[in-house]
Amino acid sequence: MDSKLRLFLAIEIPENVRAELRHFQQELKSLLPPRAVRWTKPEQFHLTLKFLGNVPAADVPALSEAARAVCAAASPFLLRAESVGFFPNHCAPRVFWVDLKNPDGRLLEFQRQLEGAVERFAEKEEPKNFTAHITLARFEKLRSGEAGKFASLVQTDKVFGEWTAKEVKLMESKLTPAGALHAILDVFKTKSLSP
Repeated sequence: MDSKLRLFLAIEIPENVRAELRHFQQELKSLLPPRAVRWTKPEQFHLTLKFLGNVPAADVPALSEAARAVCAAASPFLLRAESVGFFPNHCAPRVFWVDLKNPDGRLLEFQRQLEGAVERFAEKEEPKNFTAHITLARFEKLRSGEAGKFASLVQTDKVFGEWTAKEVKLMESKLTPAGALHAILDVFKTKSLSP
């Protein structure tokens, strides 16, 4: 039987932005009972461009080639981590995240091109719209009163940092009892802007 790898395509978050987000998490931890939330480990902060699910190992070279071609044709783009949000909403939140803005407006088109190039490798089609974000926490046993109070306290327009994204990584996610472990399988660079 062909082995399968649980894969996604992502942009990693630079260390200075990661440090700001880690500090923000620490500030918020006292606002929620520990049983109610699972905080994302800072080393796992990333922007998921496309979750592929379980992909046969034999398909990985062709998947890499497709992703590399899209990235090589794209220019680097600016990303800014600022403000927060909740999935599905702030009244009954399951996921707490920081928004990723793209001031030059090219991220959405890039994501669509990348998704189109690798869609045939995905385990199943994702029906949801793409929202550029970094997951900070997942709520597990949050009562509605706690959710509303937390949401009102954390609304912020704070900017956590910005950077120029120049590469996309093919990541493997291994599920373990202690949480997901991520490993980089390949790196795809955007085109150089220098002459």
